[in-house]
Amino acid sequence: MDNFIRVDGVNCSICLDSKKCEIIHLTCGHAFGRSCLLNRLESHNQKTCTLCHKQLTDNDIKEIKAIPLPERLVIISKKMIKLFWPSYFDE
Repeated sequence: MDNFIRVDGVNCSICLDSKKCEIIHLTCGHAFGRSCLLNRLESHNQKTCTLCHKQLTDNDIKEIKAIPLPERLVIISKKMIKLFWPSYFDE
């Protein structure tokens, strides 16, 4: 996570909202919401900053695609519930 800084009070350059996005700064200094940038990268197969077009490194892309800890905990919890209580999600 060396190339990214978590920033509060900064708006995403794509959706212009800081409340719904986990804001990260790319090495070029531009701020984006992680999910907005991921959607943009996947839908346009773009591996550059959407503002200055600086090439993203493989580590940049790996960090953008990383699942944040709270979401990972939810995924793991759901898997554990399914493992030990399979009928829980059938209800």
